[in-house]
Amino acid sequence: MVQAKASLSQLTSLPMTGRSWFDPVAMQEYTIDAGSSIVVRGNSAVLRCIVPSFVKDFIKVTSWLQDGNFNIYPSRDGDGKLHMLPTGELVVVNAGSADSYSTYQCRVAHRLSGETRVSTGVARISVSEAHGLTPPRFSERTLSIEAPRDELVVLPCFAEGDPPPEYRWEFGGSPVPEDEQRYTSGGLLIIPRARPHDSGRYTCTASNPAGNSRLDVSLLVSWPLSARVSPALLTAGLGQPAQLTCTTTGHPVTMVLWMKNGQSLSSLRGGMSGEVFHLASVSREDQGMYQCFVKNEKDMAQGTAELRLGDTPPQLVYGFIRQNIQPGPSVSLKCVASGNPTPNIKWTLDGYPLPLNERFVIGQYVPMYGDVISHVNITSVHVQEGGTYQCSAVNRVGEASHSAQLNVYGKLHIGQIVAARWLFQGAPHVRPMGEVSAVAGENLKITCPVAGFPIDGVKWYKGDRELPINRRHLVFPNNTLVIEKVQSGVDNGVYRCDATDKQARTASGTAHVNVMVPPKITPFNFRSDLHLGERVGVQCVVSKGDPPLDVYWLKDGHKLGVHDGQVEGEGIVLRTLDQFTSVLSIGALALTHGGNYTCQARNNAALATHTAPLSVNVPPAITPFSFGELSAGERVRVTCSVKRGDGPISISWLKDASPLMSQGPSLSLHDELDLTIQHLEEYSSVLAIRSVSSRHSGNYTCVASNPTRTTMFTAQLLVTGKLHILGVVMAGMCPNTDLHLFILIPL
Repeated sequence: MVQAKASLSQLTSLPMTGRSWFDPVAMQEYTIDAGSSIVVRGNSAVLRCIVPSFVKDFIKVTSWLQDGNFNIYPSRDGDGKLHMLPTGELVVVNAGSADSYSTYQCRVAHRLSGETRVSTGVARISVSEAHGLTPPRFSERTLSIEAPRDELVVLPCFAEGDPPPEYRWEFGGSPVPEDEQRYTSGGLLIIPRARPHDSGRYTCTASNPAGNSRLDVSLLVSWPLSARVSPALLTAGLGQPAQLTCTTTGHPVTMVLWMKNGQSLSSLRGGMSGEVFHLASVSREDQGMYQCFVKNEKDMAQGTAELRLGDTPPQLVYGFIRQNIQPGPSVSLKCVASGNPTPNIKWTLDGYPLPLNERFVIGQYVPMYGDVISHVNITSVHVQEGGTYQCSAVNRVGEASHSAQLNVYGKLHIGQIVAARWLFQGAPHVRPMGEVSAVAGENLKITCPVAGFPIDGVKWYKGDRELPINRRHLVFPNNTLVIEKVQSGVDNGVYRCDATDKQARTASGTAHVNVMVPPKITPFNFRSDLHLGERVGVQCVVSKGDPPLDVYWLKDGHKLGVHDGQVEGEGIVLRTLDQFTSVLSIGALALTHGGNYTCQARNNAALATHTAPLSVNVPPAITPFSFGELSAGERVRVTCSVKRGDGPISISWLKDASPLMSQGPSLSLHDELDLTIQHLEEYSSVLAIRSVSSRHSGNYTCVASNPTRTTMFTAQLLVTGKLHILGVVMAGMCPNTDLHLFILIPL
């Protein structure tokens, strides 16, 4: 969790474009005015609200006031005379003399403060008379409009001419087709719900007998930006490729920018292609938090993802070389390894731990985002310190090693294993070493730790017999003896190596080999037909293996902690019958007992393991449903949902114990019943009746089946229905008395 917090703290944000809410300029005092219009009779007059430029980005025109008391709001088509556009302009269609008597004011709202104001000045329309044919004329040649997605968009096209012009719209060089998505009204092109594909350049052509003129209108349909980086958590091993993809929505997207731990990736390693960031070979410094930013002039969004280093076995990227030297000088051996988690490097000499004295210094360090570096420094090397040095890099997922010889010229020395000490012939030299342990059935490798160079040859003996004695014995020129598939009772004993130099001087050393038998577990399994509430037990028997033995249980990889033979909170009991046998039992199976159960047996030789899966078969469980109180003619719909149960599950229906056969995912059944059954997915089915009547009354049963069991749930449908007058009978019972008898039956 500490690493996650550190990573998240390195996230950053980009500065927003445009002004922010705390911009003091945006909050200055301002006044609003309304601009008047001069128009030739019969043309449309356009009135605009005049807003100071410093506050324009924060002001929205919400309505217009005619003569101080009549409100005009934005609409799609207007009322045929007055039409306020979504962009804030007010259009007065077919202006005439009567329009010059009205006054107009605009009302605005401040987007940040919410304050509303009405223009201090009023706008008027001056209507002039035409003086002969006049070609259409636009007050501006281009127009740009930006609108949010799914909002009403009205593109204006108003030219002045005599006679008033007619209008034609084109998009992409072709006439705009009129349908429910786009249509024209006078000089307006109306788009009820703008979509991104509506963005582009529109051309409006105004024509009359005197000529024509064109207006270009650019429309940008925008919607809020969003960004999502997938995968949100990417785990990659060292040296492996990695790729993050930034999926964006919104429009327009003018820039995609990647950052890692708050720094732009343009200055870091990795390849970018727009919305994809790719690493050909992941290194340790690539781990961290990645952000994808998308932005345009008014909006910005970001997505985040984390790249973690996955477990990677060690790799040795540098190793020392073979050396032949005279006694006396200092020697430094170095190994560099990579891997995740960071590996630990261990050193050996001829397969045994390095001597513990002040002349041997072992160091190890890890630079930031680097590999682990380990070295062995030997001060004033002695003859007996020659041999095969090996560095081994180890982490939880693997091991890698490198070895090379350090040959020191001098008199022959060889160690002998006696009470965990090396006794050298000639002057005594001690190199710590214990007994050699071997595992039955596995290969054993012993290296003769001879010091002194050059060596003419090494011979191996068991007792007085020179090896190899059989095919399982392999003697190599590098002073190594390998015994394949070690056998208990056969390969135990004392082994001797004799080393000879060029002057025929010989040194000998001995090692005592102790062969241990690894544990072996007799396989066990759980029954496959186990159900909730049943009892179950298995026995783990260690059929082979030298004591002492440690036998324990795991569930789904986690060791089961035991208190007085009980696994707390699990309902599991563990019993040890003897040092070779352990029993696991469960008194009443529950869903939580499902999983993989592992018995492990360990001794000084090896670890044995056996795993058996336990599956608790769960029958279907149906969520209760009811039809409720129904009257004739009403609709009803019930859902049979299986809330629990192993798959595959099949669902069917019965009415009064008779099957309602279904031949597809949705099928009308039985014309006389007029009901429908629809299987939504494996775990639910819907029964629907469009109009209930007395013939639908009865017991409806949902049947859910899986390989474990069949479960049923029944609900009664009762139709209380309208009463129908079957007939009227009149009979004289008493003088001056009539009896009216109505026989009613439900529909």
